[in-house]
Amino acid sequence: MRLLQSPQLPHAGASVEAGPASAVGGAARRRQSSVGRPREPTSRPPLVTGALILLFVCTAAYAAHVTVGLGGSHHETRWDQWLVDGIIGASSLLCLWRARVGGERRAWGAIGIALGVYFLGETYWNSVFANVANPPYPSWADAGYLGYYPPLYIGVMLLIRSRAGRFPASTWLEGLVGALALASVAASVVFDPLVASTHGGIAKIATNLAYPTFDVLLLALVAGGFVLMGQRAGRTWLLLALGLLIAGAGDSIYLYQVAKGSYVEGSWVTATWPTSTAIIALAAWTRSPSASAPVEHDTSGWGEHLLSGFFALMILGVLVLDATQGIPAVAHVLVILAVVVMFARVVLAGRERTMLARTTVEARTDELTALPNRRSLYEATDGALEAEQPVALLLLDLDRFKELNDTLGHNAGDELLCEVSARLAKALPAHALLARIGGDEFVVLLPGATEEAATLDAAQALHDALDDPFPIDGLLIPVQASIGVALAPTHARSRPELLRCADVAMYRAKSRQTRTESYLAEGDGHTRDLLLLVSELRQALGHDQLVLHYQPKLSVGSGSFAGVEALVRWQHPRLGLLGPGEFVPLAEREGLMRELTLWVLDRALAQQREWRQMGQVVPMAVNLSPANLLDTRLPEEIDALIKRHGTSPMELELEITEETLMQDPARALDVIARISELGVAFSLDDFGTGYSSLAQLKQLPVRALKIDRSFIANMTNSEDDANIVRSTIQLGHSLKLRVIAEGIETPEHLEELGRFGCDVAQGFHLSRPIPPDQIVAWIHTNDAATTAGREDAHKRVG
Repeated sequence: MRLLQSPQLPHAGASVEAGPASAVGGAARRRQSSVGRPREPTSRPPLVTGALILLFVCTAAYAAHVTVGLGGSHHETRWDQWLVDGIIGASSLLCLWRARVGGERRAWGAIGIALGVYFLGETYWNSVFANVANPPYPSWADAGYLGYYPPLYIGVMLLIRSRAGRFPASTWLEGLVGALALASVAASVVFDPLVASTHGGIAKIATNLAYPTFDVLLLALVAGGFVLMGQRAGRTWLLLALGLLIAGAGDSIYLYQVAKGSYVEGSWVTATWPTSTAIIALAAWTRSPSASAPVEHDTSGWGEHLLSGFFALMILGVLVLDATQGIPAVAHVLVILAVVVMFARVVLAGRERTMLARTTVEARTDELTALPNRRSLYEATDGALEAEQPVALLLLDLDRFKELNDTLGHNAGDELLCEVSARLAKALPAHALLARIGGDEFVVLLPGATEEAATLDAAQALHDALDDPFPIDGLLIPVQASIGVALAPTHARSRPELLRCADVAMYRAKSRQTRTESYLAEGDGHTRDLLLLVSELRQALGHDQLVLHYQPKLSVGSGSFAGVEALVRWQHPRLGLLGPGEFVPLAEREGLMRELTLWVLDRALAQQREWRQMGQVVPMAVNLSPANLLDTRLPEEIDALIKRHGTSPMELELEITEETLMQDPARALDVIARISELGVAFSLDDFGTGYSSLAQLKQLPVRALKIDRSFIANMTNSEDDANIVRSTIQLGHSLKLRVIAEGIETPEHLEELGRFGCDVAQGFHLSRPIPPDQIVAWIHTNDAATTAGREDAHKRVG
């Protein structure tokens, strides 16, 4: 091994320089810099395990040899030198192998390259200068020893960067304090003796000083890594730190012995360097259970405080040494800089903690109302539920707030929200948490609430607080709210589910205008079973689980066949045949009506073509939902379906309801007009139950009115219903519209409609919805019965 130049060394002509020893120490430090913990190899290949075992066996054998003198001499032999070279070279290869798998490839690649460069320097020294009495210094071997530091620094910094995540400026200063403290200690103990013991030109002095300088910088990097990771340091980092500590100890003892002229080549000190490289190789292949993605740096960890105290003690020790014995000028400057940076770090850390505390409060506070926000509510709710504490959640939503906000302006709306917040807060008990979670929604958390009655009392207190109007911009603004109540563990056991239940209850209160509602599972349209049904409906649309049944319609006057209405059914593999009322509302709510309607139209027109090929013309009626008439692509798609199946648009009738026009009348009327231009007819379904006016009816391009079944059902028992039916038929005829009555359940219904002059009838008395393969036979049977009836009538008349 190459030694520091020192004339006091006992070896004849051995130019003992600081290179190789420090270089190995540098390698160790480099290992240590691998501290961190992102992705690591999930398992160690068996070949790597075997290589590591062999590596440590060789290292232990060498350490035993030089420590207890098993070879009978403390002087290194050629075999010792080659064994050390093999250990260092194998450590380099293992690090490079590690760079090919798992994460942090660039970091471990740089460390492997650094060890490889050091291996080249060590091999060159042992091959060329091992037995030379006066080897040159510095030599090409020193290029290898010193050349390994740059890639080592790179590897260390890459590891710290990948594992420590983001950290504040005070932590950077903490690392600088550590570097300056270590440098001052090193300068106090080593630099002057090292310079004094070095004889020769500037190149020799610079080389001798380079090794400890680079070692101190590497130690500072690793110490900074500990500061950044604190408790998050895993086994990989600890092994790297151990390797660095062993190498650093070996370097320090080596430099001290060289300075004093007591170093003996082949002593136990030489075992520290190959041992450190072996530990680095083990660190590269060690998986830390706590390894995880980089996280935000926490400056409150005990590890950082402990390290800060250690740095302060080092600075204090140097100052005491300066006061008692004196220290070199370089050490004096370094320790003064360390003190200045340490005080700057304390001041900056104090500011950062103040800002962190302020930011923490702001992150949990609503900016407008100063109430706790969604995050604060989540934390409080999660804490109560984790403690298995019963809680109640009241979700409050202001009624018509958007209208008020749009009318009065956003500034007035913000002022109103602040006033509402103040009143609500005063109406609640001290232990309750009132939070604004966005817009005009507030949530009250009542810890310890077990009785629903007490929770409803709290809700009533909130309503009472809003009873008096709010003076805003010279106006008295009345404000009302809808409140949904949910309890844990009665209704839910998790925070998301508890909020969902309260939300369901709140919307129930809003829709029923009851102001306050408790959660009811039977009124929940988002239960697990319904969510499963929605998922299955999406699959059913693409897996031929839907079928169409057709309900015949008859001419009231002649009894002849007048067409069919297509009604969708779901042949559910688990629940059997489901009617439209059990899944069409789900399709409307989940945005599946476009896909469902196009499927129905496609199948209905295809069936209509089949009947025509059988010689039977069957006029077809298909229902459209409100969502369909907001779909501006629908006219083109209907046109394409008619052309694909070769059917006549005059034989297709689309049924719409009065509700269809309420969401966006202009858009709906535009879609209806474009479809009508194709020749497709429209009928107004459920007439009499909506809010359309005669003016709207006049604008609609409909050809028929369909009287709602609720009027037909009581027509024979209620004079009012009979008058409504009669008047509707007369109205339709006056507008030159065909009138259809649905829900014909009895012969009396049909007879009464005949007297009123109704055009078409449909209902269970005539026929239930039937499969398509029965329609033609039903038509023939009905025609035969109608013909027979007419003949009987003629005979009776004759």
